[in-house]
Amino acid sequence: MWTADENGKEYLKIVEAGDGQRHEHYIQDGEIANIHNILFSLNKETQGAINIFTTDSVYTIKSGFDGDFMRMADQFRGQVVKDSVQELQLRSLYTMGGTKFVIPEPLVKGKYIAQKSSQPRARDGIKDTLIVALS
Repeated sequence: MWTADENGKEYLKIVEAGDGQRHEHYIQDGEIANIHNILFSLNKETQGAINIFTTDSVYTIKSGFDGDFMRMADQFRGQVVKDSVQELQLRSLYTMGGTKFVIPEPLVKGKYIAQKSSQPRARDGIKDTLIVALS
C-alpha cells in the first residue's frame, strides 16, 4: 500500500485507463515502471518508454510514441511528437501507445508499506494463504 510521508521518497502518480478501468500507479524518482506493457520512466531516460522528467518543478515528457493530450481545465489540445522533449501538462489526458493517462499532481513524497490484515482467514481449507486486496 502506498502512503504519503514527508520523510519518504519522491513519487509521481499516474492515473491510467489502458484497459478501460481506472488504475493509480506511483513511479519512484529514477525508476521505470511497466504499466500494461507500456514503459514509463521518471528522471531515467529509457528508449521506447514514456519518459517524464522533473527539474525545479518544471515537467517535461519525451515519448517513444506519437500522441496527443487534452488539458481538462480549458479543453486545450496539443500533440506529442515522438522522440522530442516537450512540456508536460499536469491534469491533462494523454493518449499514446494505446493507453490513456493523466498525471494529476506534482511529485509527492511517500512510501510503500506492507500491511497485515486484521482478520486473516484461510480459503478452501488451506491454512497458508496470502490474500491481497488492492485499491
